[in-house]
Amino acid sequence: MGADLAAGIVSARMRGTAVAFCFNAPRWISCIGPLIAGTLIVGLGGYGNAATLVGLFFIVGVIAAPFLPETKGKPLPDTV
Repeated sequence: MGADLAAGIVSARMRGTAVAFCFNAPRWISCIGPLIAGTLIVGLGGYGNAATLVGLFFIVGVIAAPFLPETKGKPLPDTV
């Protein structure tokens, strides 16, 4: 399902509204980022401590990746 299918079942005005929403919603959500960053920096006592905490999430992901199930060549599930 893509834009070609949506063109046949949804009006141009509705598609325009959907595109505008999908483009601008992340902008509104991301404006909270500096507030969260500032809170972490103040709460953890400095930029270095906050950066270390956020960086640990990436390290956890790298360590967990080899233990996740391999899905290459397997069919996608029909339902979530």
